[in-house]
Amino acid sequence: MTLIGSFNGFLCLLNGRRYDVDHRIYISNHILGEYFEVKLPKWDKRIRRVSYAFCFSKASSQFKVLRSVLRKSVGSSKISELEVYTLGANEKWKNVGKAPEPLCGLFSKVNINGVIHWMG
Repeated sequence: MTLIGSFNGFLCLLNGRRYDVDHRIYISNHILGEYFEVKLPKWDKRIRRVSYAFCFSKASSQFKVLRSVLRKSVGSSKISELEVYTLGANEKWKNVGKAPEPLCGLFSKVNINGVIHWMG
């Protein structure tokens, strides 16, 4: 298990390697001894890299898991996209659009006041 992030006693954990088709994401509350598995989107064969972040949004009072995906496109070009999973919402990943730079594994991430900052 690898720690993706934590906030207020909640842990977001990765089981397996993020590049493996069968990796899993869990949210755990060790104080209550509870956890659940986050349902991941269906794996796309074009995926080259995946990275995750975990944060709490003060604006919505909700926990969120962010997923940065680098997909192979036509030829040798690549597309980087961001997806968001909101805990307690509709239990689905929402694609929020393309990222200007590939964020997968190349950058460190820091959560400051509920905002994820990707740093090179």
